[in-house]
Amino acid sequence: MKNIIMVLLLLSPISFFAQNNPQREHLPKEQNPQIQIKRLTLALNLTDDQATLVESLLEKHRSNRPQRPKNPKSLSQEQKEAFQEKRLEAQITLQRDMETILNPEQFTQFRDMIEKKAKKRKKHYKMRKH
Repeated sequence: MKNIIMVLLLLSPISFFAQNNPQREHLPKEQNPQIQIKRLTLALNLTDDQATLVESLLEKHRSNRPQRPKNPKSLSQEQKEAFQEKRLEAQITLQRDMETILNPEQFTQFRDMIEKKAKKRKKHYKMRKH
């Protein structure tokens, strides 16, 4: 009996801390674009003109981006393929427009940033799935 009580006492702090995970605070949607532009400016060393062009481009991209379906599991295969095609078209358009704004060195850095983010997202997705 003593052993059971000791085990429960030892495990109770673990379960207490596991349940008290603070939720990530989300920024208002109005602040996200400005922060994204500032991050890109720091990472790519953008000029003021480039920053304003990138900001308008990202704003246009955000408004033209296809909306994610509420319940993706209920979509048919054709609908999933159509959504993926629209999403990829939007990404291609964004990349082509960014290539015209950035110089070649900045564009290669931008591509590297995108690839790193995709790898990180893929790794995180694999961890969640298993």
